[in-house]
Amino acid sequence: MLVLRSSVCNEQIDGGLTTNTLHGDDVIGLKKRNWRDIKDLAYFSSLGLQVALSIFIGYGIGNYLDAKFQTNPWLTIIFFLLGIAAAFRNIGLAIKKLRNF
Repeated sequence: MLVLRSSVCNEQIDGGLTTNTLHGDDVIGLKKRNWRDIKDLAYFSSLGLQVALSIFIGYGIGNYLDAKFQTNPWLTIIFFLLGIAAAFRNIGLAIKKLRNF
């Protein structure tokens, strides 16, 4: 939780310009929040890759097993559907994480 106290100070720089600066706990609080935001952005950005990989891995395993056991196309279809289920599970976990904010 970000709590900002009234520790914002106006400082005058040469030439009459003023800047706002944060002191103490406020800077630490902002850094923690920014770090959490970056981690969340990385997680949600990788969601598309997770979905695509789970589908392709399921298809690949099914295709390999079909070639090995000569059961075309049944294992490919089954593992493809399992890959899609895994993709939906990843999306569901992302939605659950998003709701916890």
